[in-house]
Amino acid sequence: MLNAGVGFQTSKTYLISSPLLNPIIVGGIGIIVGWKIAIIYTVFTLVVSLLAPMIWTMLGMQSAVKRVRVQGEATAEPWKGLAGELPGALRRAWADLRPLLIPKLLGVAVGAAIYGFVPEDQLTGFAGANIWWAVPLAAVIGIPMYIRLETMLPVGLALQSAGVAIGPIFALMIGGAGASPPEVSMLAAVFKPRLLITFVATILTVAIIGGYLISLTS
Repeated sequence: MLNAGVGFQTSKTYLISSPLLNPIIVGGIGIIVGWKIAIIYTVFTLVVSLLAPMIWTMLGMQSAVKRVRVQGEATAEPWKGLAGELPGALRRAWADLRPLLIPKLLGVAVGAAIYGFVPEDQLTGFAGANIWWAVPLAAVIGIPMYIRLETMLPVGLALQSAGVAIGPIFALMIGGAGASPPEVSMLAAVFKPRLLITFVATILTVAIIGGYLISLTS
């Protein structure tokens, strides 16, 4: 999107909404806690996805995007067919992917290592009680746990069966899906530290407010 010249605000709206409004998350919320809450979550997240980039723009965060080298043809050429275009497309894809390989591998390794050391019994112990700090703590824990969208539903159902309150479950899932270590590590190749911190803080805010909101409406 950066190479194509998409505006800062538009690209960041996509960055926030893409993981948080994924159909798997919306469907999972609907299955776990009901479709009424899934609709509330969808509207809430959509508003955040639109407002947050506007606030970032007002704060001058567009200057916190690292310079991205744009490569392109000087003049347009006619379509060469699939066989003729495929080698160039593969070269371009590799050129875009290569700078992100090390951050991505490091992020996946960190996320996998921490995921294996987070004790679920302690999580269910504190989150089953009606205490105010359970939601923000679950949101913070969810990020290093790196709960993928594909495993979000069974993990959420398992935690609910173990007696964990729905608010912390929601915050845990959104924190893990929205700002996982692999995603943050890849964004570090494009974002300067202050924009990266702002992005993570935005996801945490969505997870925490959403967790409290679901606790009140469920």
